[in-house]
Parts: sequence; C-alpha cells; structure tokens
Amino acid sequence: MSIILTVLKVIRANAVPEGKQYGIDTCSPKVKLEMELSARQISNACCRLEKMGYLKHQLYSDGSVKPGHYWFIDLDQQANKIGLKKEICVRPITIRDRAWCLLRIRQSASVNELLATLMDADSVMRGAENNLNKYFVNLRGAGYVVEQRRTAALKKSDKQYFLTRNTGPLAPILKCAKGQVYDQNKGVHYDITQ
Repeated sequence: MSIILTVLKVIRANAVPEGKQYGIDTCSPKVKLEMELSARQISNACCRLEKMGYLKHQLYSDGSVKPGHYWFIDLDQQANKIGLKKEICVRPITIRDRAWCLLRIRQSASVNELLATLMDADSVMRGAENNLNKYFVNLRGAGYVVEQRRTAALKKSDKQYFLTRNTGPLAPILKCAKGQVYDQNKGVHYDITQ
C-alpha cells in the first residue's frame, strides 16, 4: 500500500468529531505509531492529501497554521450527500486503473510491458491480457492513446500505445453498452469511434 493510502486510512480511522467537522492531530504518538512512518513521510503525505482535497489545515484564532493539525474531509461521504453518481465515487482499484497510472508515468508502453510490471505470480495472465487489450483498443477509439505503426519487428501483442489525452489520475471507464468512455477526472463522456 502506498504511503498516501496508509496515511489516509489511519486518518480516516482516527479522526475525532469536533462539532460538524472531524479533526486529526498527525503529531500524536498514537497516530504516528499506527502509521509506522517518519515525520517527514507523514508531512509529505498530508501535503499531498491536502492538495487532493482530503485534508485542510486547522488554524489558531490569530489565523496562523496549527502544525500537524488538520480537518479531515471525507470526499466519499460528501459525494454521496450531494447525490453524485457512483461512477465518480471511490471504487476498488482494478488492473485498468493500475495500467492507466503506469501509462501516465511512462507516456508510452505495450500491453505486455504493462503486464510485466503490474502482475504478480498469483494473477491470471490471460484474462488480464485480454482485459487490457480491450481497454486500450477502446481508449484508442476515444482518443486517449494512439497506436504506433506496426513494423516487422513488432508482434501483434507488442503494439506500443502513446498517451495523447492525459486528463488526470483517475482511469477512464469503459461504457461499452453506450459506446463511450467516461472520464472520471473531467466528468465527460467521449464517444468511441473505430
């Protein structure tokens, strides 16, 4: 589990209700012990979570920042309160989500390269390969990736895909029945053209 997810999980479990908000002291010995991270790692993760909207610094009455003290903002709960669709709320991380994140980092990759990086010994390779091939064909149709022209040296399974529409960290979701790809980052549906 990544450091940010570890910190978020501990914060979510230890946030204390203070009026209508939930407060967390990341400097408390109990929280530090549960996170099993250095103070710098906790601080860096909290900065990232603040940028993502999960945390907000607590302030003293004079307006200065309370070090290590945050208000926890449960985005999943807020999304449910205002009636956002489930497709925007947090869902389990899939092989497609992981492949999207890796493609955003590398900017280009083949399905086999992604599988070699993402799969562990217990995973079912064939199902995952078919899953990602279908995903990338549809992403190509929606304009997220382009396929490198095949040369004699490339096999069919080694097609290189180049990222052309990097809309954010959340992976696009296929809506095959509608012939669309839903972009979770922008909240927009793109038609799949073959």
